Amino acid sequence: MALVRPIPEYSTAAWSPWNRRNMNNIESIPRGAARFVSSDYDRTSSVTSMIKELGWSSLQSRRTLHDLTRFF
Repeated sequence: MALVRPIPEYSTAAWSPWNRRNMNNIESIPRGAARFVSSDYDRTSSVTSMIKELGWSSLQSRRTLHDLTRFF
């Protein structure tokens, strides 16, 4: 997590993706990291279940939380 989260969260204050294509591109970073951490590169494995098992939240939910914190 120390290597994955800081990079896409660094520019959240200035830039937050608003269209689906950019959101999917950003979300592909932790999805790839989940495969790496779980050592499961099988194409039939569910990355969503890997992320749930690892207890990671999505970057979209973290961006929303950061935005609300700044707004408050």
